[in-house]
Amino acid sequence: MDAARNNFTVRLGQKVEAKKTNDEVGGEDSSSDTGKSKRSVDAAVVKKASWHKQQAVVFHVNNVQKSGRLTAIRDDDCDIQHDSDKDHESTNVPFTDVRALRWWHRWTLPTTRFEIQANVRYVDAKGRAHDGVITKRHRDNSYDIRHVSDAETEAQHVAVSDMQSLSVWSQAIESLGRVALFNGAPLAVGASVEFQLEDSSKWRAGTICKVRQDGKYNIEYTDNDDDEEEGHDKKVAMKVPSIRVRRRQSSSWTRAMLMLASGSLTLQDGMRVEITCIKDEMEVFQRGEIVRTHADETKTIRYDDGKIEKHVLPSRLRPLTTTLCVGTLVEASMETTHAALKCTAPMQGTIAWVHRDLKRVVLAIPDEKHPDQESRYCPDVPVEALRLQGNRLDTTSLHGYSVWRNLNMLANLALDAVVYGWYLLGLGNEIALSVDVLERVGNGHNDAAMQAWYKSVAVDPAVVECLITHPFLKDKPTLAQTPPYLLLPEVMMAWYWLIVLVCLKALAFAYIFVRALRLLVHTGNSIVLRSIHLQRHVQDQLHQTHLWRCMFGELVVSSATLLCFGSLSTTLGYHCLVDRRPLDLTNNTFRFSSVDSRIPSGYSYVGLLLAQVTATTTFNLYRGLCFLLVLVASSNFAVRAVMMIPSIAMTAFAWALALTSMQMFVSVQHDVLWRAGYFGLTLLHDMALGCIAAATWLTFVLFQVFRTVGDYNRLVGAYHLRGAADQVAVKQAEEGMLGGHAQEEALQIRTEEAQIQVGVVQAIYATLVPGIGLFATVVAVLWLLVAVPMLHSESHIDIPNWMVSTTVNLACIWLVALARATFMSCCKERTSWKLLRQGQAQQARPPVLLP
Repeated sequence: MDAARNNFTVRLGQKVEAKKTNDEVGGEDSSSDTGKSKRSVDAAVVKKASWHKQQAVVFHVNNVQKSGRLTAIRDDDCDIQHDSDKDHESTNVPFTDVRALRWWHRWTLPTTRFEIQANVRYVDAKGRAHDGVITKRHRDNSYDIRHVSDAETEAQHVAVSDMQSLSVWSQAIESLGRVALFNGAPLAVGASVEFQLEDSSKWRAGTICKVRQDGKYNIEYTDNDDDEEEGHDKKVAMKVPSIRVRRRQSSSWTRAMLMLASGSLTLQDGMRVEITCIKDEMEVFQRGEIVRTHADETKTIRYDDGKIEKHVLPSRLRPLTTTLCVGTLVEASMETTHAALKCTAPMQGTIAWVHRDLKRVVLAIPDEKHPDQESRYCPDVPVEALRLQGNRLDTTSLHGYSVWRNLNMLANLALDAVVYGWYLLGLGNEIALSVDVLERVGNGHNDAAMQAWYKSVAVDPAVVECLITHPFLKDKPTLAQTPPYLLLPEVMMAWYWLIVLVCLKALAFAYIFVRALRLLVHTGNSIVLRSIHLQRHVQDQLHQTHLWRCMFGELVVSSATLLCFGSLSTTLGYHCLVDRRPLDLTNNTFRFSSVDSRIPSGYSYVGLLLAQVTATTTFNLYRGLCFLLVLVASSNFAVRAVMMIPSIAMTAFAWALALTSMQMFVSVQHDVLWRAGYFGLTLLHDMALGCIAAATWLTFVLFQVFRTVGDYNRLVGAYHLRGAADQVAVKQAEEGMLGGHAQEEALQIRTEEAQIQVGVVQAIYATLVPGIGLFATVVAVLWLLVAVPMLHSESHIDIPNWMVSTTVNLACIWLVALARATFMSCCKERTSWKLLRQGQAQQARPPVLLP
C-alpha cells in the first residue's frame, strides 16, 4: 500500500515539474495560447462524447474502406464489428480512421453482404466471369452460388472480393446492349424456346435446362408424338445446336412487364406475404403479415394462426396483393339447419379457391376428430362471412403498399382525371358549337328567311360575283331575280343528320361523365381511406372497359359530324352564302385557338363558325383517340408512359386514313353539285362513303390491337405473383375437387397461362386475323386500293394527288401487315393461333388486377 502511494507521489511530482518547465519555456506565448488549448480540449471532449455503441461508422482497414458498428469505445480508439461478417471485429481502431456513416457513403462502399437468392456475378479461379444465384452464406462471409447457365453446377465458398451484385436495371441495360449488338440476348436456363430435333423439321416447345460450354443446349420438352398408352413423358434433348433453337417472340416483352410489376412489389411492413417453410423435409407455404423489418433486412412475421417468427430471411417471402387468396387461414360463419331453425356456427378453415368475382370462395375445413384425413370442401362460401383475426376479407389495406405502388396509384388517378376531364371539355365544346350551327341554318327551308339572308349579304362583292358567275344563274345579276330553286332545299339532309348526331353525343357525354366521375371517386376514396373494396374494384374494372368502348363510339360519332359540317358548307357555298370552296377538315386543326370564337350572330358568319367547329372537332378526335389508346394499353403508369409514343404514331396513322377519306367525300360532293347541280347521292358518293366505312373499320381494328396489348399486360401483371400454393389449387380445381364453377375457371387459367407463353406479338397477329373477321379487313383494304384511284380517274371530279398517295400508301402498309399476320397465324404458328382464338372465345371474366 505504501509502495503504491509512493509511486503515485513520484508520478504527480513529475507532472508538476513538467508543467513548470513548459511555463518557463513558453513564457507569454504559453499564456496567450491558454484559450486555444481549452477550446481544443473541449472539442476533443465533444468528439469523444459524440460516439456511442452500435453506431454505424465507416473505417479503413489495410487501405480498404469498410462499414460496421461500434462495440467498444475508449479514449483514443475503438472496436468495430464488421457489417460484412458479424463474427469479425477490428480492435483498437484509432478515431482518426473512423467516420460516421452517412447516406452518401452507400454509393462508394463496396457490397460486402448479399442476400440469399440474390443475382450476382463472380470470377472463378481462372478469371472467368459467371452469373449465378446465391444459395447459401457461410460464417466466414463466403457464399455458395448456383450457375445461371447450369442449374446443376454450384460454386462453393466464393469470397466477397470476387463478387458483385447484379441489379434489375443493370441486367436490363445489358440485355438491351446485347440485342443491339448481337440481334438478341443469349438464352439462359429456364428460357422458353422452340427447337428442332436432328431427325425432324418440326419446331417443338421446350425449356432450357442447361447451357453447355460449347454453346449447345440441353432442352427439356414434352413428347406429344408418343402413343396415348405411353402418355406424354418429359424428355431432354441433349446438345441441341444454337441454329436449331429460337426464342419465343414474347419473352422479351413478358420479361419487361414482369420487371415493372416486380419492381413495384417490395417487402414493406404490413404487407401480406407467403412464407416458405420446411415440414417433414417438404416445402409448405403459409400466409402471414410482415410486422417489423430489422436492421439486417430480416422480417418479423405474424402467421394467420397468430404465431410470430422473428428474423425471417426475405428470400423465404413472396408478396401477396390481398388477404383474399388461396391458403389464408380464416374463420367463417357457416349456416346450419337444426330442428327447422337456422343458426350460424363459426368454423376455421383455409381458402382453397377464390372465384373471379371475389364474391364467393371454396373453403377447406379440416376434420377435428380425424386430423389425418383430408379436409372437406365447402363451395360457394360468401366472402362477407369470412374473418381473419376479426377483420373482414372483402377489403384490402394499402398500408403495406410500397412508395412506388402508392405513386403509381396517384399518377394513374391524376392521368385518368386529366384525360376524362379534357375529353369531356372538348366534347362539351363540340356540342355547343354544333347547336350554334343548327340555330344559324335552322331556317334553311323558309323562303322568306332565305330572302332576308340574301339581302343581308347583298353588299358583299364576293356574293354578288358568285351569283353572277354561277353556272346555273347566267344573265341573272340581281338578287331580286333569284329563282326559287336557288334557295336551300326544303329538306336539308345534313341538318337533320346533325341533329341526330348531336343528340347521340349528348347521351355519350352524360354516360361518360357519370361513369368517369364514379370511377374517379372510388379510386380517390381508396387512396384516402387506404383500403380497396375488392368487389367494387372488380365492378369498376368491368365498367371501365364499357367506358372505353363508349368513348371510342363517341369518336366515331364525332367523325360523322365532320361529314355534316362539310355537307352544310358545300350546300351553303353552292348558294353563294359562304366560300364556294370545299371545307378543309384539317386546315386549322392544331391552330384553331387562333380563330376568333366570338363569332357575331347572323347568317353571313356561318362560314367562320363551320371552320371553328370543324377545327375543334378534328383536334378533339386526335387527342381523344391518342389518350384512349394509352388508357387501354395498360393500367400501370410506367407502361402507359412508354406506350405514349406508339399511341401518338398509331393515332396519326389511323386519322390520316380516316380524315383523307372524309375530305375525299366532301370534294366529291362539291364537284358533283357545282358541275351537275345535283343534290342527291350518286355512285361516286357511294364509293367515297365506302372509303370512309373502310377507314373506320381499320381504325376499330387498330383499337382492338391496343386492347389486346392491354389484356396481355394485365394477364402478365395478374399472374406474376402466382406461387406454388396457387398451382396446387389449380390442379385440384381441374380435377373437379373444388366444384364445377372452379373447374371452369381453372381451365380458363390454363388457357391464359398458355396465352402468356405464346406472347404479345402472336396475340396481335391473332387480333388482325380473327377468323371470319379477316375478310372484312381485307375487303376494306382492297376497297381503298381500288376505289380511290377510280375516283381520281373521273374527269369531272378533282381529287388531289396527295389524297391518292396517302390512302394508297397506308392501305399497302395494312396489306403487308395482314399478309404477315395471316402467314404467322395460319401457317407458321397455327397451333398458337387456335389457342388464342379459343382463349378469346372462353374469356368470360378477366382476372382481377389490383393497383
